[in-house]
Amino acid sequence: MTDPVAIAAMVASMGLLVTAGVHDGMTRTIPNWIPTSLLVAGVILRLRQGNLIPGICVAALLLTIVVVFWLRGFIGGGDMKLIPAVALALPPSEAFDFVLSVAIAGGVLALIYLALSFFVRRPYPGLRYGLFARIRKAEAWRMHRRGPMPYALAIAGGALPIFINIFSR
Repeated sequence: MTDPVAIAAMVASMGLLVTAGVHDGMTRTIPNWIPTSLLVAGVILRLRQGNLIPGICVAALLLTIVVVFWLRGFIGGGDMKLIPAVALALPPSEAFDFVLSVAIAGGVLALIYLALSFFVRRPYPGLRYGLFARIRKAEAWRMHRRGPMPYALAIAGGALPIFINIFSR
């Protein structure tokens, strides 16, 4: 890839994915500006590569599928917006690999959370000083309440290797 605009959009997409994963991991929310920015980067990438219509079709199909998952309560609203935005940023030919990678990363994340739930003790009330102590306490509380997983980590974990593979071509 030698197009500087496409390179900038791809690097921005990867940065946005990392930001979404970190934000979801810490707060279990994904700010609306992240999927919106990914959507803009995706449109730029698809226009530069001449496959905007197929990219929109793939993203619309994935949006339809994830809306059903969201309505059933399987994923959160931020994840529902993030998945089609990432799909638009990726070439349409990578859609199957993206979905498969996200599913595998989600399974790994679920196994990690399941394993940690056996080792992490119930948090004690009281103040925790320092960012990492507060994060550890919040995660322990979420695990013991069977709270939601930060699925943006799985989305980023599935999409980033594909972005890196495309970037290295």
